[in-house]
Amino acid sequence: MDFPVGKRIDFYHTVCYNISNYRKGDEGMSLQLHEDYRSMRREVSVLCLIFMLYAVVSGLASGGLSLLYLDGASNVTEDIVSNIHLDRLMLLSYLGTYVLMFAVPLSVFFLCKSCDRVTDYFYLNRTPQWGVALLGCLGVLAVNYAVSILADAGNLVFARVGVLADATEILGYGDDAVSNVIYFIILVIAPAVLEEFCFRGVICGRLARYNGTAAVLVSAMLFSLMHMNMDQIPFAFLAGLLMGYVYLRTGSIWSSVLIHAVNNGFAFLSEYLYYRYDGAIEMERLYMLGWAGLFVLGLIALVVLGLSHKQADAPPLLSVGRAMTAALSSPLFLICCLLAIVAAFMVLPL
Repeated sequence: MDFPVGKRIDFYHTVCYNISNYRKGDEGMSLQLHEDYRSMRREVSVLCLIFMLYAVVSGLASGGLSLLYLDGASNVTEDIVSNIHLDRLMLLSYLGTYVLMFAVPLSVFFLCKSCDRVTDYFYLNRTPQWGVALLGCLGVLAVNYAVSILADAGNLVFARVGVLADATEILGYGDDAVSNVIYFIILVIAPAVLEEFCFRGVICGRLARYNGTAAVLVSAMLFSLMHMNMDQIPFAFLAGLLMGYVYLRTGSIWSSVLIHAVNNGFAFLSEYLYYRYDGAIEMERLYMLGWAGLFVLGLIALVVLGLSHKQADAPPLLSVGRAMTAALSSPLFLICCLLAIVAAFMVLPL
């Protein structure tokens, strides 16, 4: 179709104007993506500094406990058996240092970020979606069951070639009711609250502003490495993925706290049953059948969670690839991962 000269000139200028704006828009979008990339990288670096501060406080706390009980772990264990008061004192000391290990870095972080609105990423006052939270509880038990079987098989192989040896646990279930209550708080309540507030509430919550999938992956990696124990790292990573997903999906920190508490609660129940019914074949069979049933229900729950997943309405600021590249390109993130892995191998009993 032909146009009159005047019309063709107007059409030409219109097309040139639109192309110019399109290029400016692309350039502006590229600059914004680059800024978001750098912003997430800085965010990861700050969070890794807080993670390293946790490691420092943890080391100092462990050293303080060692100085408090100068006789060594084996002697302390014997004293606990013979002295209820020392048992309670040690449990309270461990609980206090555990709270301190998270309270110090979290306090420093919130002081550094005092200008930011915590409610923008830390979903504390929102009511969880109980259905999704329940599916997450069943799912984490299925993951626990599967990883435990693989870990037991691996430990059996490594023990035969002399790589791993048995380690005596200082803390555990006993006859004193007060000590058991404190131990329940240490094993179930304190980790569920403190670790979720830190790794899901702060780390996952802040990074989710850039990309939710990357936030779940990074927080799960740091959460698993925080344990600095090769027996716990694989399960902690998988559980961290599930709890991070449920946290972002429900928009409530209490969802992941509930999942964490249920998982650790079953560990406490396992210790209780082992302590009370050690050697009882019938109870052992019932226990294994119960876990197998929970494993099946957990698999179904994971399938339902996956099938009911819905994409977010608003697109993320960064793609998964760019967000993970931003995290992995942070030297502090790589240093944290390396130090945690080295520490995990150093504590392996040989």
